[in-house]
Amino acid sequence: MSKLGQLTELTKHNLEFFSDMFTDFSRHAVTGELNRKTNENAVKQSVKNLLLTNKYERLFNPDIGSNLKGSLFENMTPLLPQILNDYIVMYLITLNQELISYMLT
Repeated sequence: MSKLGQLTELTKHNLEFFSDMFTDFSRHAVTGELNRKTNENAVKQSVKNLLLTNKYERLFNPDIGSNLKGSLFENMTPLLPQILNDYIVMYLITLNQELISYMLT
């Protein structure tokens, strides 16, 4: 069975398959452990972090990231929202293809 098949099988039973820490590194009040986000919330946070990371910002992996911050001070035109939307969709498609190729190996 491929990793993709395992993923869909595990998420059917509400298991914690994806896990990530909160970005503010908050701790649990009783145990003192770092709080975690799981499954959908972890994936949302990871995609947000990837979109807000500039290329070459990560030293040992310069291909990760998008240059959305470069569009921050562009002149607002009627086409700019559509351009940004297309850029985000194309970046997510690229990420998705890389993820699927990893999951199938």
